[in-house]
This record gives sequence, structure tokens and C-alpha cells, in this order.
Amino acid sequence: MRKLITLILFFTLLQSCDLFHDDYDKFKNVYKNTLIAIEKYQNDTLRLKKEINKIYKQYNYSEELLNKDYNYLAYKNTKKFQEILDSINSEIQQKTIKTRRHLLKE
Repeated sequence: MRKLITLILFFTLLQSCDLFHDDYDKFKNVYKNTLIAIEKYQNDTLRLKKEINKIYKQYNYSEELLNKDYNYLAYKNTKKFQEILDSINSEIQQKTIKTRRHLLKE
């Protein structure tokens, strides 16, 4: 019986770690796409608002949740926040390089 309870607790903990990982990925994608939209539509606030709402809808997110997650990560889990920012930076750099290569081919 004890082994069964231990096994159940272990799998519950393992599954919760996956949930945290999914939440981090979701936050990263929402934050990254929001930053890209801000840069892309910086001179058109109506278009920017539409684009950000589209991003929130796509990821089942909200501005309040983004702010909450941002504040939690930035102030309570700074190591993970830095990892997320580094990952976003790397992804954007890779995308920029691919876009430039594509434009040079044309």
C-alpha cells in the first residue's frame, strides 16, 4: 500500500512539473509574440491592440495573466525568467537571420 501511495505521489509530482513546463512555454510564446507585435505595429495602436488580443486568444491568455506571470517570474524566479528571455532572444535572432538570407536570395 505504501509503495502504491509513493508511486501515485511520484507521478503526480512528475505531471505537475510538465504543467509548469507547459506554462513557461505558453508565457514565453505569448511574451515573445507580444514583443514582436509591439515592434511591428509601434506606429499603429489600433492594429497593435488587435494583434495582441489575437495572441491572447490563440494561447488562451489575458493581459492580467501575462502581467501576473511576468511579475512572478521577474521577481520570484529570476533564473527561469532569464532563461526565457535568453530563449526569446535566440529565437528572434535566428528568425531575423533566416529572413535576411531569404531577402538576399531574391
